[in-house]
Amino acid sequence: MIIVRLFAVTGDLLKIMGYKNPPFSSFRLKNMQADTTMIPLDNIKQITPVLPCDINRGIDETIKWMRSQKI
Repeated sequence: MIIVRLFAVTGDLLKIMGYKNPPFSSFRLKNMQADTTMIPLDNIKQITPVLPCDINRGIDETIKWMRSQKI
């Protein structure tokens, strides 16, 4: 967890130095740590009853995107 926090702080420093959109920051780390298990999904399921992918594919796609970002 220390390494992840270090990456987040590095992203914060890059943002302070003028880099507009670092791939990782404290803001994104907090979003990743947020407890979202209790968010009701009823409204979303009315719009999209079948999700486009499962959780594992979503994680894989997110990691792929993070690796593609140029710092």
